[in-house]
Amino acid sequence: MWQKTAKILKAYWAYMVCAGFYFSIAVSTMDIIINRQPIHDFVSKPIIVLITVLLYAVCICLAFSKHGERILRYVKGAYEIETEEDKEQLLPLFEEVYREAIESNPHIGSDVKLYIAENISIEVYAFGKNTIVATRGAVDTFTPEEMKGIFAHELGHIASGDTKVLLIHLIGNSFFLFTMFCCRKISKVLKDISDYLFGSIWGLMVLVAKAIVDYTIFVYTFIGDTIITLNSRKNEITADDFAHDLGYGEELKSALKVLKKFSVHGKVRLLERLKATHPHIGARIKNLEQK
Repeated sequence: MWQKTAKILKAYWAYMVCAGFYFSIAVSTMDIIINRQPIHDFVSKPIIVLITVLLYAVCICLAFSKHGERILRYVKGAYEIETEEDKEQLLPLFEEVYREAIESNPHIGSDVKLYIAENISIEVYAFGKNTIVATRGAVDTFTPEEMKGIFAHELGHIASGDTKVLLIHLIGNSFFLFTMFCCRKISKVLKDISDYLFGSIWGLMVLVAKAIVDYTIFVYTFIGDTIITLNSRKNEITADDFAHDLGYGEELKSALKVLKKFSVHGKVRLLERLKATHPHIGARIKNLEQK
């Protein structure tokens, strides 16, 4: 039991740290909303912590349910494959890799399905226990063999549990995400007001208030995103290894080389590197070549 717990902590420590960070922000926000006074009121703090815990519990229960994946599919614009052309083109490829993945790893469930999102971005991703999504851009870009390698990679994420933890992170922290959404709306309203009062002392005060809101949003989201990416980049290499061990290393390597051609060349800023959820494509290709 202790070994299993240690393995989970080692694999998902970043998500846990991030959840604690978001939880502390949620407690502070709830304190301000409920009391409308400084957050150092220790008399009501236990009750506020309890309320926040209950809200988190509801969100996490939603993430564990089938409705969590359904909500995220709706948000992502992902739908079941409907046309005969897509069924004939994609489903045989997916089912071939899926059968081999289940035989290789029993942790992959028997209800994983492939969905499609009608947008031109070149993406294939997985979340929850049963969802893999391919965009129209990816379907039109990669060859059938390359799609097999990509499917093997995404099934690797499901096998290792990354996608379940990610879904819990996204939905479990929805209270924080909702708070940031409200702050962005407030920032937009402040901008409209400052534009209307431009040139006056009141307009300057509103502009300063907007700058404070924007800075707060940037700091909180940057810290959270940076913590998560520390874990995410490692998980990508693990999923690549799964695809290789399943026998689709060459297919995945070919897909990565295609993707590398579409990547932006030139100098990458430090902030972009820190927030990158995937390792550099060249590093992933090198990892597969060494195998």
